[in-house]
Amino acid sequence: MKNKGSASERSPLLKKSDSVGSDLEVEDGPVKLQRTVGVISAALVVFGNCVGAGIFISPKGVFEQTGSAGAGMIVFAMAGVIATLCNLAYAELGLLMPSSGGEFVYIRKAYGNLPAFLFSFCNSFVIKPASMIVVILTFSEYLATLIWGEIPT
Repeated sequence: MKNKGSASERSPLLKKSDSVGSDLEVEDGPVKLQRTVGVISAALVVFGNCVGAGIFISPKGVFEQTGSAGAGMIVFAMAGVIATLCNLAYAELGLLMPSSGGEFVYIRKAYGNLPAFLFSFCNSFVIKPASMIVVILTFSEYLATLIWGEIPT
C-alpha cells in the first residue's frame, strides 16, 4: 500500500532534491540510511583522528627525543604511513562486512558478543572521553598561551 505525502514529511533521510517540487509517492517499509561515506571520506576521518590531534600534542617531545628537525619529520612521516595502512585495513573490513556498527561488528564477528560489548562500553565511557580530554586540554593550553602569553607549569 502506498501513501501519498511529501518526501520530507515521510523521512528526513531522503535527499532534499527528492522532496523539492511536488509530492512524491513513498512506499511503506523500513527507512534506510543512504550510503554517502566513500573511501576518501572514511580515510580522511581515520587519518584526522590518528594524526590530526597528535600533531598538535606531540611535536615538542618528538623533536626533543630525535634531536633534529629532519629526524622528527621522518618520525611523523612514518606515523603517516602507519595511519594510511590502518585506513586500508578499515577500508577492507568495511568492504568485507558492509553492515553498520564499525568496530563492534568486527569484534563481534571475530571474538563474540561479550568482547564486542565490553569494547563498545569501554570505548564509549573511557577511551573516547579520555582522548577528548587530551585534545581539550591541549587546545585550552594553546588558547591560554595565545591570550595571556607563556603560562608557567
